[in-house]
Amino acid sequence: DKQTFELCDTNAELHHIDIARRPSFGDLFAMIRYVKLAYSLKPRLVLTITPKMALIALALKLCLPNTVVVGHYFTGQVWAEYTGLKRIFYKSLDKMFVRFLDFSLCDGIGQRDFLISQGVCDCSSISVLGSGSIAGVVINRDQPMRDFGHKHSDPVHLLYAGRLNAAKGLDDILYVFERLLAEGVHFKLTIVGPDEQGYYQKFKKFLTEYPDRIVYVGYVDAVSNFYAVSDLLLLCSRREGFGSVVIEAARHGVPTVAYDIYGLRGTILDKETGFLAAPFDREAYYSIVRRLINNYGE
Repeated sequence: DKQTFELCDTNAELHHIDIARRPSFGDLFAMIRYVKLAYSLKPRLVLTITPKMALIALALKLCLPNTVVVGHYFTGQVWAEYTGLKRIFYKSLDKMFVRFLDFSLCDGIGQRDFLISQGVCDCSSISVLGSGSIAGVVINRDQPMRDFGHKHSDPVHLLYAGRLNAAKGLDDILYVFERLLAEGVHFKLTIVGPDEQGYYQKFKKFLTEYPDRIVYVGYVDAVSNFYAVSDLLLLCSRREGFGSVVIEAARHGVPTVAYDIYGLRGTILDKETGFLAAPFDREAYYSIVRRLINNYGE
């Protein structure tokens, strides 16, 4: 954010342009502002990290041929969960970025392999920096504030940390919650992150009826405070680029239960640093969570 940016010892400048995650008419105004800013700054290099900005940067490259190098950073494919014409359209955009921009990067080896297997690019047209990630992972935080020696009298603390939307698998998280509740399991679920698709309305009744079983925090700057008091991180994403949240949780000694999808295979060693369930199999996922809860305290 701007406040954090200003605390950094850097010669960079921050220019804020509002652009919504979902497509809207406001995108046109954002594009005009971006192109005007680019004309005034005359950058030699442009690096984008969202499809919208890649489209805008592509327009900029057409306006300023031979004067700017433009690259795109792939951080997860929205079309991975689509079918039919919608999948074809969004996948075609990614192919266009690879074809017409100057270079392409992605934030994980698993994602690179997925893009190659889907015919979006070949191994010579996309690269991964280091072992992956786009913004890095902060590892020099304070040590966990909690003794992880679990007692039978303690509830098992489950954590979800991320945006609240369908792509992140919130429906499956709530399914696990309801199953655990029905079976009388001693647990507590904390949900941390901004609500993007009205998911708060889906679990609002649980917050009132079971305040000792579920807590909703909303957006926070310091998610590390919640890793430090959790036992398991629940992640039901349909797609992930790198899965930085997995590494951050592991830094605090918290294993992750996730689906076995590209982008997470590179950050979770199954049954060593976390647990992988068959993709989008709710029952398999729930069985892993239930078994881990049963084994806690042993």
